[in-house]
Amino acid sequence: MASKSFRDGYHKEVLYGLKLSQILQVRRSTLGSNKIGIFPCEAIRPGQQLYREKAVAVVDSLQMASQAETDERLLGALIEKVCLENGLLSDELKIKAAALLRKASFLCPSSSKDAHFTENPADHYQRRGFWHRTAMFNHSCVPNARLAFDDKVAILTATKCIGNDQEIVIDYLAHRDRNDFTSPSELQGYFKARWGFTCACQLCSHDDKIQRETYHERVGGSMAIRDYINDQGRKAFLVQYQELHGFRNAVQDQLELLAKTYSQDSPACVNIARNCYALACYDMSFAEWGHTFDDALCCLSNLGFQLIQPFDARNPSMFAQHGMATKEALRSLLFIWVAYLSAAKKNPKGQHRDTQIETGLAARAAAKMIYRILVGSDMGFAQSYDVIAIVAVDKRCSLLSALERLDRYGGNAVLALKSLEVKAVLMEGGARVR
Repeated sequence: MASKSFRDGYHKEVLYGLKLSQILQVRRSTLGSNKIGIFPCEAIRPGQQLYREKAVAVVDSLQMASQAETDERLLGALIEKVCLENGLLSDELKIKAAALLRKASFLCPSSSKDAHFTENPADHYQRRGFWHRTAMFNHSCVPNARLAFDDKVAILTATKCIGNDQEIVIDYLAHRDRNDFTSPSELQGYFKARWGFTCACQLCSHDDKIQRETYHERVGGSMAIRDYINDQGRKAFLVQYQELHGFRNAVQDQLELLAKTYSQDSPACVNIARNCYALACYDMSFAEWGHTFDDALCCLSNLGFQLIQPFDARNPSMFAQHGMATKEALRSLLFIWVAYLSAAKKNPKGQHRDTQIETGLAARAAAKMIYRILVGSDMGFAQSYDVIAIVAVDKRCSLLSALERLDRYGGNAVLALKSLEVKAVLMEGGARVR
């Protein structure tokens, strides 16, 4: 049977107290008096899977001429799946289904794992689907959970610690770049047109306070810095080692200007984080592990992560606070992981070898957790990132080159390394490099 919430259009009186699972319950949202929200029944840890749901209907939008055509096709599939199968077809129900669909459908990839291992993940978001219960989670640009997709199954995983009095929120635009919008008002207009709400999260509240010119300065400045870093990267083989430090100083000056477009209480400075990651990649091309490590930490910090200081290897997490789970965060942790293990291998009898190994493995655990959040499971982590890390620590090839090939070959480390003339044989839980 179709649920009463579908027939009644999510009336809050019907849904208060409804348990989606053993650990999730519907309550009054903290985002507005007329909204419902989903809350945990117990304290949630980062990386904990919260919910799984198979789509009611999914359509491929790649062949559609417009979003309207996609929505019409999805509505037809929804009516056929729910209404006709349950004998509920009526004009009134069609209207309710159309209204609900507008606010409760998601763009999605056929596989979040495939989307992760690519140079442009947004290209994989070519399907639109309707997940009845998943659509009940409200939006925030600073989410504490994230959706991943495996065929028609939506998988929700916590990105941060969530208390039982905190609402679980997801980012409806996780696949989009905030810089695609020319102003905060354009972004809010998109939210209003697509889902019927305006976002009042901490990030949007912060952006609403800044001048339009400052917003343009942030977006333009971020793109200029990245272009500058990439341009210097292309010329890296011509750049003398001593010139690297002059280049870094120039980038740091530009990053300081970019930082002025954010306030001290901004929950995340995504544009700064992306450029710190780009700078870390640039430094890695010179085997400048000290600078790479600092840039990776800067990337994580600007995404909202707070490192435990001093680090205690007995602590199951290396973070006092978790931030936004992104591909840049994962690969920044990979840099830290490889840097520590490389240092331990370089000095096998060194005084700090054990601590270096423990810290490297803690960074690996954190990277694996973010992978689980982004992809929906741990599957494929050992066969991709573990293999690449082993090769990088053994100095069989450049870590940066290996990552670029990993994206090119869809996460297949064996093919990626073969293209770099490095031979690897997959084994359970990792690889043997020969």
